[in-house]
Amino acid sequence: MTRGVLVGRAPAPGEVGDAYDAVVIGSGIGGLTTAVCLAREGRKVAVFEQHYTAGGYTHAYRRRGWEWDVGIHYVGQLAPREPVRALSDYLTDGALRWAPLGHPYDEYRLAGEVYRAPVGLAAYQAALTARFPAERSGVEALFKLVARCRAT
Repeated sequence: MTRGVLVGRAPAPGEVGDAYDAVVIGSGIGGLTTAVCLAREGRKVAVFEQHYTAGGYTHAYRRRGWEWDVGIHYVGQLAPREPVRALSDYLTDGALRWAPLGHPYDEYRLAGEVYRAPVGLAAYQAALTARFPAERSGVEALFKLVARCRAT
């Protein structure tokens, strides 16, 4: 899929010219997804990024022995036939393997209390309703809205 990769220098004037069908500015998840989709449809694509590494908010960096996520640090909707998994499989020909998050997948601490978030929307809704029974109608309304958003 890749013909040539130029890293660390700007292209010379006229270097891109008619060599590409599409030029993508930025190598974040949106730019790379667009570039891969176009390339999979037979287009010649150039991706330009001003940062020293590709990936936007999907990469990490290391300092003094610690690794830091700059943005995204977990992804959901990865069961077979779910939207993110279907896109991931399309973009990578199924080569990307996802590791389960485990239970709980996240932990929140507020005012001395600890809340552990379970995996899955139904489990998450049930846990919120159990934790905040007086807010049942609000929690139900929120998850109905989430379902509508997922359906579009």
